[in-house]
Amino acid sequence: MTSATAWLVGQKQHLVNVSNARIQLRLSNPDETQMGEGFERRKAARNTLDRPGFGVTREGHELLIGVPEITGPTGQRVHPREMGAVIADVTGAGRLEKLARLPDRIQLSQIVAAFADTAEAADPLNIPFAISESALQPAVLATRTVPNMLVLGRQSCGKTTTLAAIGQAITGRLTPEQAQITIVDPKTTLTGKIQGPHVRAYAYTADDIDEVIAGLAESMRARLPPSGLSQEELLNRSAWEGPRHFLLIDDEQELRPHGVIGKQAATAPLWGLLERSREIGLHVIVSRLPGNWAGVSVTNPFLQKMTSSRAPTLFMDNDPAGVKVFGRIAAQQLPPGRGLMVTTDGIIEGVLVGAPE
Repeated sequence: MTSATAWLVGQKQHLVNVSNARIQLRLSNPDETQMGEGFERRKAARNTLDRPGFGVTREGHELLIGVPEITGPTGQRVHPREMGAVIADVTGAGRLEKLARLPDRIQLSQIVAAFADTAEAADPLNIPFAISESALQPAVLATRTVPNMLVLGRQSCGKTTTLAAIGQAITGRLTPEQAQITIVDPKTTLTGKIQGPHVRAYAYTADDIDEVIAGLAESMRARLPPSGLSQEELLNRSAWEGPRHFLLIDDEQELRPHGVIGKQAATAPLWGLLERSREIGLHVIVSRLPGNWAGVSVTNPFLQKMTSSRAPTLFMDNDPAGVKVFGRIAAQQLPPGRGLMVTTDGIIEGVLVGAPE
């Protein structure tokens, strides 16, 4: 299971840090060997046979671990691969049910139908878009408390499909009077996937994107309290009225990242609003390629503001060596539609995004 794999990776790193052991089995990446520095040690790690029990010592010598000796009820020697039959004979337990696993594909309509029977469905701002790995139940973006989300992955991993699934789920859960959708689509990959009266604006050229984002930001700023109010006036101030606004940005890396002469960054009008998005009914769902994620995630002001708003990140197919999910836990190579949903608290859940219509 994906979440279990992530846990094991973290435990492996912990053991490397605290253990005195100097025995190493074959690594998926031999260059990460802990058996000393230098070409010869890395060569020894690479030459470790890819068979159970083979490893390398601290001195770079080949190692074969002995097979444990197991004795059966009558004293006979039992091969480890035969232990299942012995245990079944002793306990009377037969073969257990097959482990339930995520399917290769699931329709969004199936997820929405299953979600309708749950207690969470009472809140229309809970948006089902995927199925979770742990319980094989609908995975939900609770936009009332977690208004924003970032989707990160390599080409053809399912980023655009995720935005389409969320957009279609919104149109099915909320009326146009309750929710308006703005689509920013610089590569036109979302064209035609979300349609109807919910769609307030669709922009794909640089000038149109600037205009659409600036207009949305201006309407959102009008929902913030004006300056000069007393504490009593702030406490008694009526809440904003109108629909919630969902901004879907596909391929955010294609937008103008930094200001140029006469123009600011494309997303700059949103920077001061993201951390208050819960307060003003703004929901920003963004997808992008990872690029140099270690650097981009700390230098891009827009991504920093998304993180500050406690937006969860859906890590889809990524290079484990270049993208860290949380702490030292690396991202994974995943089939299209699969991902790791990670909160800012480090909670990790494997999901499969529903295929939209």
